[in-house]
Amino acid sequence: MIAHADDELSVGSVIVAEDLPAYVRRVEPPACRERALALLARAEQSRDSLASKLRARGYAAQTVRVVLDELEDDGIVDDARFSEVWLNARVRRAAEGPRALVAGLVRRGVSPDVAESAVESLIANNPEVRTWALRRAIDKILRSRSMTQEELSARLLRKGFTHADIRDIF
Repeated sequence: MIAHADDELSVGSVIVAEDLPAYVRRVEPPACRERALALLARAEQSRDSLASKLRARGYAAQTVRVVLDELEDDGIVDDARFSEVWLNARVRRAAEGPRALVAGLVRRGVSPDVAESAVESLIANNPEVRTWALRRAIDKILRSRSMTQEELSARLLRKGFTHADIRDIF
């Protein structure tokens, strides 16, 4: 049976070559959306990360953009929510300062503004996080070897802590 772009396909259907692009335009967005939802069901994703995964699976960039716009409008894809989830998990595992946390979010495709806002919100709502992370970083650094306060301060700066954070702890 010969199928045209508007026809439903069944096993054994043959698509007329000139109808193939129209057929793909019709079936690709729902398939892309379904794949995006499956990825989101496993874990919160940033828009950028989700877009990369969908493009890697062969979906057209335009289709990915349209599908992600719809999911964002529906509140299903939300970089601010992703940032919050990522930060809550990250601060439990890694001893990093605010700058390093922002950089981690930006590397995951979150805009710098959203990343900075998420980190500021985390610290504002949990002021002990900054001190806890700083003390944890110090303990971890000093486990490897003893060092001067200057060397320790330099290492903490590289871990994303600010001069003010370091000054407060010493």
